[in-house]
Amino acid sequence: MNGVLNIDFEVFFYMVVGLFGLVGFFRGWWKEAITTGLLVFLLIMLKYPALAATIIERINGIIDLVRASDAIRAAGAITPPATVDPGQSQFYIILLIVLVLASYFIGKMGVGDAAVTAGGRLFGGILGFTNGFIILSLLREYVLRRFLPDSGISAASVTPNNITMTITNVPQTSITDGLTIWLLIIGGGLLFLSTLGTRFKFKKGSVTKQPPPGYRKA
Repeated sequence: MNGVLNIDFEVFFYMVVGLFGLVGFFRGWWKEAITTGLLVFLLIMLKYPALAATIIERINGIIDLVRASDAIRAAGAITPPATVDPGQSQFYIILLIVLVLASYFIGKMGVGDAAVTAGGRLFGGILGFTNGFIILSLLREYVLRRFLPDSGISAASVTPNNITMTITNVPQTSITDGLTIWLLIIGGGLLFLSTLGTRFKFKKGSVTKQPPPGYRKA
């Protein structure tokens, strides 16, 4: 028996963004700022599909070299390399997941055991909300395949599942509309650079680590 799961996108959106804000509150602003900086890279790729296509072309070139070298070492026939399709959403979704996970590990290693102050938690919650908004907005564009480089290849057919998910009330506006994406790109980039500067102290030719504002030594 098949079932239909109806999801209001707007309600789902605010629930998930709220969850990200809660996580950001406990992680602190420095860790969330690292996530914001990596998400800016994906926003730039979304805004400029030609740049995304160029990056994927370079990735495919690296894949070609690796596959060719493996085949040479094995003294076997060179098989057609598995390349990334710039027009498919799977690659971007996987890249998004990888960058978010990487940001969590980088944030953990960067701050270490430093405790978060009340101000650091408050700012972290705000950045968590922002990161949740960016992540869900990117996922929406990837699923809809808008603003992705056109590869000329049709999307692969999807095998029907037992449960059909219907998402309603999806906004027509995009994160790329107006000044929103530029505010996120410029603000996130500047935040990322300043975040790195608060972790390290340069004095008399030496570099030392220090707890960033909003954190204190455990």
